[in-house]
Amino acid sequence: MYKLEDVIDQNIRDVNKIIHAYHPVSRYDEFASFQLLVLRRLVVEKKSMHFQPEIFLLKSDDVYYLKSDGKFFIKLDQGIIQMSEMLEQFYSDNYKFIESYSYEIETLEEYLYERKIPGIFMDLWFDYKKDIAKIENFYLRNNNVYLDFLKKTEKKFPVLPDDLRAIEDTISFHISNIQMIKTRLDSVHHYYASIKNDRLNKSIFILTVISGLFLPLNLIVGFFGMNTDGMFFKDNVSGTKNVVILLCSIILIVLLGANVIRMLDRYILRFFLGRYDMYKNLLNRFDEFDKRLKGK
Repeated sequence: MYKLEDVIDQNIRDVNKIIHAYHPVSRYDEFASFQLLVLRRLVVEKKSMHFQPEIFLLKSDDVYYLKSDGKFFIKLDQGIIQMSEMLEQFYSDNYKFIESYSYEIETLEEYLYERKIPGIFMDLWFDYKKDIAKIENFYLRNNNVYLDFLKKTEKKFPVLPDDLRAIEDTISFHISNIQMIKTRLDSVHHYYASIKNDRLNKSIFILTVISGLFLPLNLIVGFFGMNTDGMFFKDNVSGTKNVVILLCSIILIVLLGANVIRMLDRYILRFFLGRYDMYKNLLNRFDEFDKRLKGK
């Protein structure tokens, strides 16, 4: 193990300022006799996600790696080849975390498709959105820093390991996956808003039905409650009972009628007017395309 002073004899203060920064960021710096590469990687714990800097110091053909304690460097026996293997492992671990977010978003999608939306749905969505935005910014900066490092290192090392070049493709692949996850998150939010709006519209419809239901009931009750001659059921022993039955019948007709209309729309009208037309239109377009290919 080596202290920083054992590895370099100049720019020690500048390097210490970089490696012990309160909020270290990915960066690549060139000095007179050495280069310093700082690349952050993802670390996900039980209650939080953060970024841990991995620091490499390149001097001539030697590569030094700063241990997690931040005090000592170790010299990599295989030099830049071992460094490329370590970076590949770091990004492989990063991808596992990215995939775990993808699985969690898939769970949110299942909640929506099954209409079993938990009460904390939006809290989950905001947490995922915040983390994915952080990961995207982290990767974009990592990509810029690594491209700069790779471009300048090619001039210093005549033969670069293939793994070191492949990491560039790995980072680009991860960025594309992160952006796809962002798109899925936005789609989930849009679909969730559509469901909430649909439920709100149904609630307004139910309130409208209830208002429309009680209006005739009030008229009926007021009608039979008038103190005038010639009223229905006035001399009937079961008059009150008949009025109650009439009111209950109206309520049942309205409630059952709404359900019957809903079932008719969902299972019959949608099948014949929706799905049938959809497949019919698809077949018609397919036939048109087939005729064009045949030159008809």
